[in-house]
Amino acid sequence: MKADDAVEALSEVAPEPAVAGDGFVIEEVEMRGFMRYVGKTEPPIRFPEKFTAITGKTGAGKSSILDAITFALYKATTRTDPPANATIDELCRPGGYVRVAFRQGDARFDVRRGFTTKKEPYLELTRDGEAIGGSIPERERAIRDVLGLDYVGFTNSTFVRQEEMKDLGSQRGSDRLQIFQKLFRLETFERAQERAKERHAEVHAKVDSQEREIATRAERVTKLPELTAGLEGLEREGATGAARMAALTRETEAAAATVRELEPKHSEWLRAEASIAQQGKRAAELDRRIAEVAADAEKTERLKAEISLLEDETKTFDALQEEGDRLRDLQQHHQLRLKDREAAYQRRQEFLAEHEKKLRQMSEKLFATERRIAELKTDVTKEQAFDLLRQEGGLGERLARIEKEVAWLAGRADVLRELDLERRKAGIRLEQVRSDVSKINEDSFLLSELKRQIGETKDEIRTVSEAKSARLAEFDAELESVDRDVARIGFTDDARKRLGETRETLARLKPKRDALEDAKRRLRGMGDPSKLLDDLRVQRETTATELAGTEASLAGLRAAEAAYVAAKADAERLQRELSDARAAASRTEGLLAERRRAIAELEEDARRNADATAKLEGMLKEREV
Repeated sequence: MKADDAVEALSEVAPEPAVAGDGFVIEEVEMRGFMRYVGKTEPPIRFPEKFTAITGKTGAGKSSILDAITFALYKATTRTDPPANATIDELCRPGGYVRVAFRQGDARFDVRRGFTTKKEPYLELTRDGEAIGGSIPERERAIRDVLGLDYVGFTNSTFVRQEEMKDLGSQRGSDRLQIFQKLFRLETFERAQERAKERHAEVHAKVDSQEREIATRAERVTKLPELTAGLEGLEREGATGAARMAALTRETEAAAATVRELEPKHSEWLRAEASIAQQGKRAAELDRRIAEVAADAEKTERLKAEISLLEDETKTFDALQEEGDRLRDLQQHHQLRLKDREAAYQRRQEFLAEHEKKLRQMSEKLFATERRIAELKTDVTKEQAFDLLRQEGGLGERLARIEKEVAWLAGRADVLRELDLERRKAGIRLEQVRSDVSKINEDSFLLSELKRQIGETKDEIRTVSEAKSARLAEFDAELESVDRDVARIGFTDDARKRLGETRETLARLKPKRDALEDAKRRLRGMGDPSKLLDDLRVQRETTATELAGTEASLAGLRAAEAAYVAAKADAERLQRELSDARAAASRTEGLLAERRRAIAELEEDARRNADATAKLEGMLKEREV
């Protein structure tokens, strides 16, 4: 039994069923939670034959199947297009999906798009059962590449909607032509015609370019015999240059061997020259140092005499400095304790001021509360009011009870007298209580609170006064302790006077003491000039002896050095001639390579002209087409 709004897909067996390689063919569609299809379509909607009809009542979901196909392939439907402008999450519920299986050529593709239960979108794509990886945008591009159409192209070339068919039937003439152009994309053929014209012009330009290239190459090929004849002359010139270069190479190698034989003597000559220069420089340096050290020795003697004189004048400096340091430390300690006493006294005064301020504030608060009480309209507190009301109720009950007892005991005169007396007393007391009750008003509660505040303020005043006495005792004890410390330090006026005298004496001796330290430092820096002077003189005599020996050795090497210089000059001359011969051979070789390259290029041009001529024939045929 099918529901009234069920959709049924009827396959019609066609004479030629769809086979692999026919292009885009949908095989089946599976849905769940998409538009009207809340549950999973079991089995999937299949399209086994070449033609399939989808039947059902209006609103049964026929168009939803087409929307499901475009949703899976392009994430768009007719509902999301203007003017409907629905959103995708309105069409597909959380946990819903659409799966479309189709063939494109020989390959089978499976596309599954939907939302997870957490409303997160996903897209799965497989080709022949193998998953195609990548992000959602990358997989969407892969689908467009497989189909070769975007969303608009796919819907226009694949679907004809009911509204468009209605428009086609109601229009005429050019309007109907426009609808056909939109449905069947006739503008594609117009673009193809324009493309053919462009291709004809492009091929015609290529034919002209090809003909010019062939003519240019043919003109260059005419130079081939001339280049071939010149190649033979360059080859003879290269052979002559190679023979000369070989002879120069042998002569250069012989001259180099002679230079290598003489190089040991030349090295000895160079070392002797360098040694003479170094020894001469060393002798001059020693002479300069001897003169400097002799002058330093004279300065050292004068400096020693100056140090002796300054030591006599400043011999009491260290003792005075120690005494001054001791008195200065005593003075600083004394001043610090005085500052401590001043700070303690200042804290005591600040405490007294703060105490007086706080006491004054509490007194003002107390007076203000008492003034507020005087301004109230009652003198009955909240507690008194509750007590009066209880008394009033109790007296009323007592009078009522007496009245009942009087009625019960009407025949007993003695008891009635007592009850009457008691009733009179109770009446008088009730009038007094009611007089006090009449004073009860809204100020009774405020009166209780104000009296409580007065009690708290008085308690606070007593507490603050008691704390004042204890705190003052602490301050006084601290002051007495500081006074004892100041007395124990014992920095008297005599000590202060002695400190001043010591400072004056030290200030007078300080420049001389600094001069003494500087002189000692300079003396230590000079060392012992007399010993250094003796060492320098010994070094000078040794250097003079070594210099004389080196000059004698240099005289014995002079003839060998002259022979080395002549052999070196001859070798350099031959090396220059060899370099010139090599350069000439290199130039000849370069000309040969250039000539061979030019001949090869011309031969290549001849071959390419043959290929270009064959290609030109094909281009001429294409232009005719």
